[in-house]
Amino acid sequence: MAKRTPRTARQGRRAVPNKSSQPRRNRTGPATASTADDEARRQELEAKIAEFRPYVPGSGPPPPKISLLPPVNGTTGYIIDQMPLPRRVPGGETQDIAVYYIGYADRPGERALVPYFQILEHVSPRELEWWNDKLEERRSVVRREEEEERRMVKERERERRRELRRRVSMVEKRITRSATKRLGREIMAAS
Repeated sequence: MAKRTPRTARQGRRAVPNKSSQPRRNRTGPATASTADDEARRQELEAKIAEFRPYVPGSGPPPPKISLLPPVNGTTGYIIDQMPLPRRVPGGETQDIAVYYIGYADRPGERALVPYFQILEHVSPRELEWWNDKLEERRSVVRREEEEERRMVKERERERRRELRRRVSMVEKRITRSATKRLGREIMAAS
């Protein structure tokens, strides 16, 4: 079947495209482009899809080493101590915030007080975690020592009470023996 060409003004009519030369339009959806454009898009799309190669396991960069420790950055700061520091808040009141007293390995004379929310700008996350672990160990040692001290105080108190009871019982025995002797003499004298 030969394609018809649209009639032009030269042929006596104004240029009206022939309906048979236009692609069919889907009546339920939006108008589609011409079939030539569709073919070009399909080829282009197919070409783009064909450019991607299938994945080969192990072909990418190696994964980072697995570690539970946070990364070490280039800072040389270390934490000396942590303390509360009062600061003024709106309304004229004061609020205690935690500050870290830090030093630097490459500058031994330099020290700084850093608020808790800026600490990672001065020390590495690994250093902060290490210091928190050591702080928890120190606190647990102090708790154990305090618990041991309380236990020793209770033990001394128990021992003191035991000794006091022993002394009282000895005195009571003496009193009872002497009272029974006296009472016995009185009974003997009365009979």
